[in-house]
Amino acid sequence: MNESERAYLNAALGMAVLPRSPRANFRSLTLPDGRAYLLPVGARRAFANALTLYQTHRVTTRLIHSLMSAGARLGWSQRLLPVEDLGGADAWNDFFAGLFQRGKTELAISLGTPGPQRKPVIQILSSGGDTLGYAKVGWNEITARLVQREADALETVTACAKTFAAPHVIFAGQWRKTYLCVQSAPATRAYPAATQLNRDFVRAVSALSLLDRHAPRLEETRVWKSLEARLERSQADEPRLLLQQAERVIQKRRFGNTLPVHFAHGDFTPWNAARLRSGLYLYDWESFAPDRPAGYDLFHFLIRVHSLVKKSSPPKMLSAILNAMQREPAAQYWKNLDLQFEPEFLLLYLVERLVSPPQESDAPDELRLSLRLLELCLAGMQ
Repeated sequence: MNESERAYLNAALGMAVLPRSPRANFRSLTLPDGRAYLLPVGARRAFANALTLYQTHRVTTRLIHSLMSAGARLGWSQRLLPVEDLGGADAWNDFFAGLFQRGKTELAISLGTPGPQRKPVIQILSSGGDTLGYAKVGWNEITARLVQREADALETVTACAKTFAAPHVIFAGQWRKTYLCVQSAPATRAYPAATQLNRDFVRAVSALSLLDRHAPRLEETRVWKSLEARLERSQADEPRLLLQQAERVIQKRRFGNTLPVHFAHGDFTPWNAARLRSGLYLYDWESFAPDRPAGYDLFHFLIRVHSLVKKSSPPKMLSAILNAMQREPAAQYWKNLDLQFEPEFLLLYLVERLVSPPQESDAPDELRLSLRLLELCLAGMQ
């Protein structure tokens, strides 16, 4: 770890590197994209299971992950990583051991994606290496609000989820100077989710659409109010001109109409999902909202997969999205809402992405991609 990571770890978790310590309780792994992990020193199985905290969709980092996982089972990955002795880790272990009623726990820590929303995620393992749960740590005002938001979302979805599974909240509240949301681990072995928009994903979004579904007038929706506020305060740059054009097109096509909105995950992607024997498992709910425009999660899924996995060009991406919305399984979602897909729903998704604060998972070029897709979509609707 570098000095900035050590300072962040101390601020977020109260853990400080002890110099010249004869012992070590973590091994550190730092990736080229800035993400960093602390993996437990000890049982080989605990170290191997801790690597599941390291999730990735990029080809090169998937290769690194595969090699590290194979090496962990053989015992040589551990020896390749530098060791750290972190003071303050014992207090966290004691808290989690009491919470899970264990004599001892092991910890693995993801330091999170660099940026203003960066927060640690702690994987809690038994002394034998089984994953007991995960803790998201809100350590400042921004991250505490996000962690509390996720706890609220999980309380809602776990009470009514039937077509998918989600973590349940074991503990949510203040601990020391942080806000924690401790969540359960999957009940059975988890496998990577598909990168195709299959029936399981569509059924999950359809189930979410039953939560708080309503249809206010367009001008009464949160996305429309956010758009108008953005236009009032922004200057005559390219984003403003495109947003103004989108506003006119949507008003013309939906003037006087209502807009169906419903509960949405908000960051609905294959890397925030897993496949269990019982079906789909969805996690990372901090971007949820109870009133996103219809289709939001489906559009988000397809754009992220085409952008980050398939590396599609924006024109090809737009064509694929428009085609997917009119075919099964996505077509069934629109039927469940008694709607026919129209391009203005995609416009509303892109508008919301452009007028909302960025998410922790957003790529640096997310704004440019959304603007380009908005431009192409508007051109196709003229």
